[in-house]
Amino acid sequence: MDVLPEVKINRNSTEHQIFTKYFKNIDQNVLKELINKQPEKGKDIELSTEYRKEGNTYYEEKNYAAAMSSYTTSLTLAPRDTTEYALTLGNRSAVLYVLKRYKKASKAVQNAKTTFEIAKVTLKNERSEVLVKEMTYFEKCLENHPETEEIVDEQEPSSLPELTAGENLQFAYASNAVAIRKNKQIGRHVVASVDIKKGDVLFVEEPYSTDVLLFRKTYFTYCSECFTSSLTCIPCTYCCLVIFCSDECRHVHWYTRHRWECAAVRRSVISKELSLALGVLFRVSHTGFNTIIRNTRVYGNKVNNYPYVNQLMTHKYSMPQETYTGYVKAAAWLVVYLIHFTDYFECLHDRHKKLRGSGETLHRMVGGLLLKFLSQHDTNKDIINNVIVAREDKYGIGLKRNQLACALYVSSSALNHACLPNTVKSFHGKTKVVRAISDINQGIEITVCYVDDPNMYLPELRRKQLREEYYFTCSCCACADDNSLFPWLCRRCRGRAFTTSDEQIAECMDCQHTFQLDKYTQLKERTEFCVVRYLYTRDFRIMQEALAIMSRIYHETNFALSIGYTKSLHECEQTDDIKSSIMYVELLVDLYQAIYQPASEEHVKILLKYCLTLVHYCLSLKYKKPGLYKLHLNQAKEAIDNTTELLQYHMCEKRAVNYQQNMLRMLDVGDNVNKAIQLYHYNIINA
Repeated sequence: MDVLPEVKINRNSTEHQIFTKYFKNIDQNVLKELINKQPEKGKDIELSTEYRKEGNTYYEEKNYAAAMSSYTTSLTLAPRDTTEYALTLGNRSAVLYVLKRYKKASKAVQNAKTTFEIAKVTLKNERSEVLVKEMTYFEKCLENHPETEEIVDEQEPSSLPELTAGENLQFAYASNAVAIRKNKQIGRHVVASVDIKKGDVLFVEEPYSTDVLLFRKTYFTYCSECFTSSLTCIPCTYCCLVIFCSDECRHVHWYTRHRWECAAVRRSVISKELSLALGVLFRVSHTGFNTIIRNTRVYGNKVNNYPYVNQLMTHKYSMPQETYTGYVKAAAWLVVYLIHFTDYFECLHDRHKKLRGSGETLHRMVGGLLLKFLSQHDTNKDIINNVIVAREDKYGIGLKRNQLACALYVSSSALNHACLPNTVKSFHGKTKVVRAISDINQGIEITVCYVDDPNMYLPELRRKQLREEYYFTCSCCACADDNSLFPWLCRRCRGRAFTTSDEQIAECMDCQHTFQLDKYTQLKERTEFCVVRYLYTRDFRIMQEALAIMSRIYHETNFALSIGYTKSLHECEQTDDIKSSIMYVELLVDLYQAIYQPASEEHVKILLKYCLTLVHYCLSLKYKKPGLYKLHLNQAKEAIDNTTELLQYHMCEKRAVNYQQNMLRMLDVGDNVNKAIQLYHYNIINA
């Protein structure tokens, strides 16, 4: 977009006025030629053949995950209704058979046969007949497979959780337990209208729009329409980057938006942010451009949510001038694309006869809307995450976030930020679910954390990130006092003491005892010196010395202790000292539960490590010390059950239960620890 002219923009004008003034000063032909020069990445049958042969090699090596990936990539590159497309479907069915997805394999064979019937004119008759006969035989084998009805299908997606206290008729997608409010101090926000308990479901919301370009790591894995994962994805008929789980999803996506985006995807002329803005525009084009809200007591409308999308803040006065100028240029780029490379404006005029004015008037109207959408999404968009339990190291597992796409959720965007929030969000497909992770009294504001990594140890970095990305300075309780995470130990009552305005004096919050920090400061410097020595020497005794000093000056909820505990835990894991590992993990669990909200992502992560460490310990005791084994077995099962319950705050119920079953299965494997770990990681990967 560097070819576009620089024009001074008056941000006090409306988006329509800003875009109209700018659009008059550009040469559309220059942009049209620039888009035309972009190489079109359409179907490529030769490249498709290479990926299919690569998949064959992986299949022979029994690397079925890589084979499936290569076959799916080959499928996206193969033109529809060709021999190559049919061959790839047939090869993929063989992998599905090995993975015991018999019904999916049978369906793949049926599709391959159908494609062969259409494309057989491109093959010699003899070769075509042989392939069809082989596929027919394979199909009959699948139909008669004795395990077909037992193993076959992957489980159906978990049903969505129900809203606690029922659906709120005044607040779309929200529970009756919450209400939306507005005041001069903090603007629009959400509060608890009744007492809320930990675990209550407060929002179950469908997105108003999503972008069509999935993040690179999730290409060819998730459906671009419903965002469910599938082993049998099928591609768009024309482009190579958009896939679907079924013909139904492909049909819906094409007629609602992709017919106008496909050319842009093939030419790589839109980004994720531009795709999200286009998605909102196409949704509005189907529902209408009415922005009038007749009932001001209601917020949100499941049928037509556009009037409330129109109310979202743009932050055009807060963002840097170059950022806003970039959005103006992007809007002009998109309008030129829609004019010269799609029939969008013709369809728009046919669908909305009441839209008055010439074609240029519609161009300026759409450009103003796109500029507004781009400005709104800068701070209101959300990232759809697929959270799974994944391996980190020999003794550790954690929560891994697979970012799928950007999306716009209107109702839950009213939630304000807090670095220590009282709710957490999760995604079931593309549906957003917000749960309470603590008890919330009536009248208290409902908050959520805007950033995935809140940088709790470095408040200034956290505030800087929020200023740069969301254009506000956080003033939550965690940011108001930088010392709140680092309490000293009161030697009189062993309570929490904090530094006063006089930096040399601390005051206990429990007994109000004040004391000098001279000796504390000296011991703190000594611990820092020990940590530096440990990093150079890797002598575990030095770290133990540092922890001993920390326990004399820091309260047990001081975040600095987590550094010592984590380093010590890592050292114990390296030496296979499982018993000491359990001790340090338990200390971290207590510390994280005190610092973060229970059920927060950080708390759940350390609980996952705790469960796996306990399982390791149980398996090492099973035949050596049966008495201790039974004692710790019950402890491990209880920890797994508690962790499973908290996992449901961050992922769908099916995945949480799957984790529980895999962990319990590990305990039943026997005394072969390596076999148990391999079984666990195999099941986690295939979950």
